[in-house]
Amino acid sequence: MNLQRVRYFLAVADELHFGRAAERLHMAQPPLSQQIRLLEGEVGVKLFDRTTRRVLLTAAGEAFLPEARRVVTAADSAERVMAEFRSGEGGLLRLGFVDSAAFEVMPRYLRAYRQRHPQVQHDLQIMSSSSQLDALRTGKIDVGISRTAGSADDICTTTFRVEDLYFAVGPDNPLQKRKNASIANIDSGSMIGFDRRLSPSLHEQLQALFQRAGKSYEPVIEATEYT
Repeated sequence: MNLQRVRYFLAVADELHFGRAAERLHMAQPPLSQQIRLLEGEVGVKLFDRTTRRVLLTAAGEAFLPEARRVVTAADSAERVMAEFRSGEGGLLRLGFVDSAAFEVMPRYLRAYRQRHPQVQHDLQIMSSSSQLDALRTGKIDVGISRTAGSADDICTTTFRVEDLYFAVGPDNPLQKRKNASIANIDSGSMIGFDRRLSPSLHEQLQALFQRAGKSYEPVIEATEYT
């Protein structure tokens, strides 16, 4: 069914006058009458009773009217959605993020993003850094937020936040009484680190950090969460 002809039908149904409908549509009356006849040929029934004095909807036209409005409304909505996609102002953004980003980074990001792009919907998924890389490569997410990006040549990365890395000790640890400490003072064999399988790039960075201090980085326990 020709959608433009359905629009013509609605204009005539609203005006119940071919001349006024033609003016509203910015077209001549004869082409409008022809398009209505073609639409009636498509649906196989007469939609209007026409006389020289009046235009009325037939019973079939009355039944067709609400359906025609729904079709045109849905088509207009689809056009708006596609226009938003083309302009970047609409659509669905699938975003993966590490769980530690849920406390401060994600709320701040979502608030700012929704102010700029209120029509964009979000599909949020908590993922480890390594899972995010896999999901980006397979198209399961559009953007990933992780602590480190690693050396992924096929992924475009950018640093948007830098945070300090803290080493926490218990009350009985000798370092607890010191005002300052360095990597050289830390025994990684008695520490808890983050699971290298979930964030291999972070593990590599910590290894490099310890190596520069002449130490090895081999945590006795590797945890799956920061908090």
